[in-house]
Amino acid sequence: MNRGFIEFDPNKVAGDKRFWRLLKKPSPCLSHVTLKRFDLAFDMPINRLDCRLSKDRCIYKSVICTGITEYLGVKNTPI
Repeated sequence: MNRGFIEFDPNKVAGDKRFWRLLKKPSPCLSHVTLKRFDLAFDMPINRLDCRLSKDRCIYKSVICTGITEYLGVKNTPI
């Protein structure tokens, strides 16, 4: 059995017809697909310096340009 994941932000791509065409591409190759997990994200209009997220030993950050994304779980890996 092959395992993998598809990651996307529906707020950014769900309205784009190209996304839906791309999402259909793997379906002929897959006999059965099961959703194993999903991520939940919150975008808050708060200054990043005024917040702090904490969880035991699982935090990692992504810094791109001036944006900081802080994750409270593990990095994406096929389940």
